[in-house]
Amino acid sequence: MQNNLELIRSLVGSSITQDDLKFIECYTSEKLAMFLPLGGNCGYAVTPDHTHPSYMFVLSYDHETVVHVGERSFQASPKSMFCLAPEVSHHEQKNYFPPRYCAIFIEKRFFEKMLAFYEKELSLENGLALKLESTKIDMLTKEFMLESSHKHSSSQMVQESIVNLLTHEIIRSILDESFHNNEFVSESKIITEVVKYINANYSQEVHLEGISKAVGVSASHISNIFKDEMGVSVMEYLKTLRLENAKKMLLSRTLSVTEVARQCGFNSPSYFSKLFRQRYHVRPRECMNKQ
Repeated sequence: MQNNLELIRSLVGSSITQDDLKFIECYTSEKLAMFLPLGGNCGYAVTPDHTHPSYMFVLSYDHETVVHVGERSFQASPKSMFCLAPEVSHHEQKNYFPPRYCAIFIEKRFFEKMLAFYEKELSLENGLALKLESTKIDMLTKEFMLESSHKHSSSQMVQESIVNLLTHEIIRSILDESFHNNEFVSESKIITEVVKYINANYSQEVHLEGISKAVGVSASHISNIFKDEMGVSVMEYLKTLRLENAKKMLLSRTLSVTEVARQCGFNSPSYFSKLFRQRYHVRPRECMNKQ
């Protein structure tokens, strides 16, 4: 993240620090950045009356987040998106429970250039919260994060294409001009719902049967389409998510190894240590002590 801090500041705010982001997973490009809290609040987000130079869109996965804009308050809900124009004072209410959301920042001039194609007025100065009927935004955010993690020579070009598509889909969702292919959306929606369920419940005991019940689709069908689309099984995705979040928490050095294991869904610290060593080739305590 060190190399991207100046880019983050250009999109989020010039006074944001590394310490503000110690609980945050960051994915960046020149025109768009995404932030996911892992185990705590963003220090900049909870700063009273702060502003951003970019347009902000927050995809919520639970009810924990509250954003205050002047005298108005916006309560998050799953499958919703909060929208705010640049340079508007606001702050996120700090909670005991870590929030679950994806905050998207889109560079002002680029967003308004894309908006000009629609020849419609769009006012977000007072904040706007809307329910998302389409799963396209979730799918595109996932693709952006995956591409950000790649080091292939084509990654930047692909990432720029995703930024364009995502920006247009956000605008279309706000203006109620989204276009849907029902056959494509049906399977993609199932995968999105499975991912949302895992992201919201990874700290607890998770079974394929429970996911099946929550999503309303048979476990065998979930297994087949998830593996085809994601390239890994549901349980492998869950294990990877838990280990990645555990590594982030260990590096923050705010919790013990046992507490990190528990918060990331591992009932046995010894089993957690075994899996962690297999994936990262260091013991959890060694990871925690890294500078």
